[in-house]
Amino acid sequence: MKKLFTVMVMVVFLLTAGFAVADEWHSANQVTVRWDAVTTLLNGDPVPEGDLVTYNLYIRSVQTGAEVEVITRVSVLEHTITFAEEGDYHIGIRAVRTIPAASELPERVAGQSDIGWSSDPLITRDGNTFGVTYYFQLSNVGGLGI
Repeated sequence: MKKLFTVMVMVVFLLTAGFAVADEWHSANQVTVRWDAVTTLLNGDPVPEGDLVTYNLYIRSVQTGAEVEVITRVSVLEHTITFAEEGDYHIGIRAVRTIPAASELPERVAGQSDIGWSSDPLITRDGNTFGVTYYFQLSNVGGLGI
């Protein structure tokens, strides 16, 4: 009975693991990504009033692993990315906390989150991982005849 239970648990785990890592790929040269605002610190406390949370957006090539920062320190919760080079990409985002200037201290970055990638089900909406694929289309065929 123990063996049967163990085998059943392993089968269920393997089946769900296979579904959990499947990215949904979107073919486009431009996508608009959206995210939820970061309102708490890592310890669970709310972001202090007056502190500013902004976001840096990244793309990472699946082929090379190269990361490119697309935009830095935006405060809106969506941004349109236009891809200039062919490839398959994951989208990344990082939150940055800035403390306002006070007395003799200038405005300064107090900390930032790790980059969260669209391939990570822990940060994607409803755990649905995704990527973007962009390739130039072929030219039209010419010289057709009989």
